Amino acid sequence: MNRLLFAAWLLTILVLINAFAGQMSACLMVKTKTPKVNSIADIARRPYMKVYTLKHSEMTRYLRTTDRPAERKVWRMVLRDKSDIHGLYRYPESMMAEVLRGKAVIILSEQVSLTQVNRYCKGQRIGEFYFGDVRLFSYHFGAYMRRQLPQYLRRRLSEITSRLVESGIVYHYHNAKLVPVGHCCRGESRSELNFSDMVSVFYLYAICCLMSALVIVAELIIGSRAECTSCT
Repeated sequence: MNRLLFAAWLLTILVLINAFAGQMSACLMVKTKTPKVNSIADIARRPYMKVYTLKHSEMTRYLRTTDRPAERKVWRMVLRDKSDIHGLYRYPESMMAEVLRGKAVIILSEQVSLTQVNRYCKGQRIGEFYFGDVRLFSYHFGAYMRRQLPQYLRRRLSEITSRLVESGIVYHYHNAKLVPVGHCCRGESRSELNFSDMVSVFYLYAICCLMSALVIVAELIIGSRAECTSCT
């Protein structure tokens, strides 16, 4: 009887552990993220990708004239797909969909990309955009002055502009105008936990109980036969 109670207790613990472990594995399940593209070298290692950039821009000039192997390979990818576009300041829907699927990347200024990503996400699209960790190029603030301006006035304007930049006001204004990029809405599906989701655990419990009962019956039969043999 003691062994029977111990077996029943052990089976109950086994069922509870399996049920708890199954629920925890379902709750903690995390989708594996695909490797991110953070640099030109990462793009070069993915020749299947489409590289969108602004035609006749500083970035295309750099890709076209540099001697670095990775940049040259990326430029050949741009020429292959003819993806250097005139006036790329409003991203087409098809291009954004390619980026979401991991089939394309965009090389352009952060301000333009942030604005277009937020515009695209307002349409209740499902997905996530990100910026690479390696900055490819930087824009420098500048100003144009007419040559006919007096020398002292040009000098004075240059001093004011330099002070604004050095004080950080210009960069603060620039960063304040950057629209924060967020996640597009993500698809979620929820369903209640039913008995059918847990029925396999109870099947295991029933099989273990049946096996225990068979072992006990076999022990009783063998024990009774042994007693009969000893009596004779």
